[in-house]
Amino acid sequence: YDAYGINMYNKFSGEWLWHHTLTSWSPTCPPLIYNGKVFINSGPMIYCLDVVTGNEIWSYDLDISPVSVAWDMVVSSQNDTLFVSAKYFLFAFNTENGDVQWQKDVAWDYKSLEAFPSL
Repeated sequence: YDAYGINMYNKFSGEWLWHHTLTSWSPTCPPLIYNGKVFINSGPMIYCLDVVTGNEIWSYDLDISPVSVAWDMVVSSQNDTLFVSAKYFLFAFNTENGDVQWQKDVAWDYKSLEAFPSL
């Protein structure tokens, strides 16, 4: 990935497969691949792409200030949930349709805590 989007290559041949242009900033952490999907955080946007075609399945605007861009993501295979940290917030998304399962403001003292999910 780069400032212009994400490219998918065949891991055996190196053949270029597809490109998806991102409409916001360059990604802030490596993409995640899970269950036929590629998850990308790009500034305040979260994207879910089809791993084979690169077509967008869903996207979500975190609607937070640019200072609080999404920093990290993990997926739980037990309940197909994508967890996203965004400075002082945690979000949980359904990996299939992008529905927000919950979100939590974790900044009791906005100067002392930044959230990074871990499983």
